[in-house]
Amino acid sequence: MSKVQHLVKMDFMTIKPYSGIKTSLALLIVGLFLITMSGNIVSSMGAGLMFAMLFMTYPFVLSDKNNLDALYPTLGLDRKSVVKGRYLFVLLLNIGSVAIAFILGCVGKFIAPLIGLDFSDDMGTVWLFSVAGVAFIAIQALQLPIFFKYGYQKTKFFIILPIAVVSGGIGIIGGNNGGELLSKAITFLTKIQEHKVMMFSIIIVALIVLIIISYNLSVIFYKKREF
Repeated sequence: MSKVQHLVKMDFMTIKPYSGIKTSLALLIVGLFLITMSGNIVSSMGAGLMFAMLFMTYPFVLSDKNNLDALYPTLGLDRKSVVKGRYLFVLLLNIGSVAIAFILGCVGKFIAPLIGLDFSDDMGTVWLFSVAGVAFIAIQALQLPIFFKYGYQKTKFFIILPIAVVSGGIGIIGGNNGGELLSKAITFLTKIQEHKVMMFSIIIVALIVLIIISYNLSVIFYKKREF
């Protein structure tokens, strides 16, 4: 097993105590509730990545509390491998969280009509789903270099702020004017579908560039830190 694989395994072990049956069940229920009540499948992406953003901080929290950054070299883990492993951990965490959230979205779509709620999954909503995903990944790409530069304890605000914004957004969507705002966003995204291939390509390339820049900044910042 490579150094990077070792680190990814260690990072997933850090979230294991927080992902027991009771905790996982509670998160699933909360996620299903938010998705069903929002009435659109876009929120499944939001819920999944919101939880992923929360869990991705746990390795940084544990490293700060137990000074693991100073321990990694004794395990044969150089700093570049630590950064590479952490980014791979976040990627796998995102994929797993979104997959679970998508399943919850399908369940929410089934439950919504049973309790008298509408549930939207038209093409405009799918576009909004994609935009939400890109936004979350971009936020993560901006957060990670900051965590590697200063550690978690000094940068809690940078993980709390996006979650607060997302929670506020869900509240707005669920409010009196939320349906109108969502409808306008879906209408706009539906209109630009004729250019979706070009736009999708531009967005993906921009996101890849952002991730590459983020990774290289993290390596530079982490190599300069003293433990």
